[in-house]
Amino acid sequence: MQLCTAHLLIFLAGRPQINLNLYKNDLVAMYEAGCTYENLKSWLEDEQDTRASVCTIKKWMQEWGVRKRMPKDVDRRVKELVEAYFYESRLRDKEMLVCLKDEGYDISKWAFVRVRYQLGLKRRAVGAEHQAAADELVQRICEEGLKEGLIDGYGREYLFTHFRLKRNCIARDRLFCMYRTLNPEGVERRRRDVQRRRGEYIVPGPNFIWSVDGHDKLKEYGIEIYAGVDAYSCYVTWIYVGVSSGTSISVVRQFLNTVQAAGCFPQYVRSDCGNETAHMSYAQHLLAQDTIPDIKFEDCYMYGTSTANQWIEVWWAFLSKGLLFRWRAVLAELKQQNLFSRTNKAERIAMAAVYLPIIREEIYAFVRMWNAYSMRKQKGRPNVVVGRPNMLYWHPGNHVENFGTPYNEQTWSNLDREVGEWDVDAVLPPETQAWCIRQLEEIGFNPLCARLVDASERDAPFRDVYLTMRTKAQEHILSGASPTLELIQNPTGAFNWVVCSYDTSINSILTEYSQESTLSMFRAYERAIWRLTLSRVMELRLLVEIQMTKTHRMNRGRGSLTEKRTSARILCTQCKNSFVALTLFLSRTKQTSSPPIVFV
Repeated sequence: MQLCTAHLLIFLAGRPQINLNLYKNDLVAMYEAGCTYENLKSWLEDEQDTRASVCTIKKWMQEWGVRKRMPKDVDRRVKELVEAYFYESRLRDKEMLVCLKDEGYDISKWAFVRVRYQLGLKRRAVGAEHQAAADELVQRICEEGLKEGLIDGYGREYLFTHFRLKRNCIARDRLFCMYRTLNPEGVERRRRDVQRRRGEYIVPGPNFIWSVDGHDKLKEYGIEIYAGVDAYSCYVTWIYVGVSSGTSISVVRQFLNTVQAAGCFPQYVRSDCGNETAHMSYAQHLLAQDTIPDIKFEDCYMYGTSTANQWIEVWWAFLSKGLLFRWRAVLAELKQQNLFSRTNKAERIAMAAVYLPIIREEIYAFVRMWNAYSMRKQKGRPNVVVGRPNMLYWHPGNHVENFGTPYNEQTWSNLDREVGEWDVDAVLPPETQAWCIRQLEEIGFNPLCARLVDASERDAPFRDVYLTMRTKAQEHILSGASPTLELIQNPTGAFNWVVCSYDTSINSILTEYSQESTLSMFRAYERAIWRLTLSRVMELRLLVEIQMTKTHRMNRGRGSLTEKRTSARILCTQCKNSFVALTLFLSRTKQTSSPPIVFV
């Protein structure tokens, strides 16, 4: 009876309270060192013979006011990443957590929110006072942007992304409402743009196709643009703004730099049949052969017309309507007033020193804005990929396959060495560039951080600086003073080859062989010649495939099928014979000590 009473008293009093104050120092130290609550629970049971649940340990930690703190170096790096994700990539909280996990920082949702609030990264203005301050800020930055002309062609999403990249967190609707009030002409111009609909372009994942091409609308002013776009994510993989987008060496240098930065090369590259793509197509094929030795050229590179290269053409339209339309008008006016001529060295030097760096920086800013831009759903197009290009490209998700293939470093190094030290960012020779910098410093002008002071200068920005540099360059050239001002020479030829003219007498080589022996020589030297030459020889080989395409088109027209097939066979045979002739000729020159030859 006494035993039952004791048990009843214990039952009525409840479970005895666990006092963890005895182990406070040890528990706090282990927790701050990175141990989880489960680790602490196991330590108490194994080392201290004390049983406590995870909830009990959490309550004691809250009573002690203990929070897990990241190491200072880790905390600083996490804050830098969160700030970059918030402003530069425009990611949501869930997307930021995914990116942080990919970077190796596995933090909880609430720890992340605490970090974001510590940085002052809030998504909305709460309260009348904050909303009034936000309205004032919106009006000021919109007026500044319109004065500089940077946002004159932007729409709602472009505006929101542009100002977010400038560390201004403003509601999208509030921003566009003010913009529409200040710039009704720009809004109306975008509304009148005719939207041309094309067929759907379905791509399974990032790095499946890189769509590349050049933009020649500013080429007559000495400003050339070349870019590549990932067809799945619409992510701009690279953008070149300089003086040499139409040469093979420049384009293959851009391609190799992009492959190195991305850590992979795509499954396909899509371009037109321009001469500037020869080296790049060779590099893509060579990189692909490291993974699949017997891969055919057409299985890793696609040629076609420029107009059919859909995604890069679409992006050129966005760039033109969003930014370049203004510069085209400015530079066209200079030409109409005889203030610029492509044949005048002084004017070309002034253009490269003043306007090219400004346009380059604005295009770079547009690309950053585009890659953080949010693509929305489109009516009647269920297969359109929705999201932000940088997120879709770098973090496509577990359900999407990334088709990028890690490149062989040795092959990449060999290609890099053959291309040479061509500086893609150079717009003038070093001595001429240094002279221009000194002259601009005397004027007090820096094109890399140039801003318009008065809104009246929007139609002719920095014209006074351009005319001053033009006059200085003309006087310097006429005086014959040192240094001698020159324009930068575009890279020509192919890698380290000697450039020579085409020797028509090599066609006689074909007569030395019968058709059977010629074809056998063609197969024997095909692989060797592929590595020896690059530009014209490879184009001749591809002409066979191009002629087959022409045959397909011929079959759609009139005439007998026999005549069409006969004509196609003749064309293909001529192309193949030309390639064989070059192969045999170069196989002979390979035995001499002279360097390899490329025909131009």
